[in-house]
Amino acid sequence: MTDPSAFGSVSVPGYVLRRPRPDEVAAVHALVVAVETAEFGESSGYDLSDLEAEWRTSDPARDAWVAVAPD
Repeated sequence: MTDPSAFGSVSVPGYVLRRPRPDEVAAVHALVVAVETAEFGESSGYDLSDLEAEWRTSDPARDAWVAVAPD
């Protein structure tokens, strides 16, 4: 497992960096769409089924991180 600090990440008080859970695929997809829309004015067309397929053929518990805001 790669330590997230290897990517130059910094600690933000109150936020937790962790691996995504399978039930969070829709929330992660919504974040991707929101970022694309904010950056480029529209989404690239990357839909939920694309991310679901990626998560089936990779290991998000090893290959991905999510930063979770405090409740």
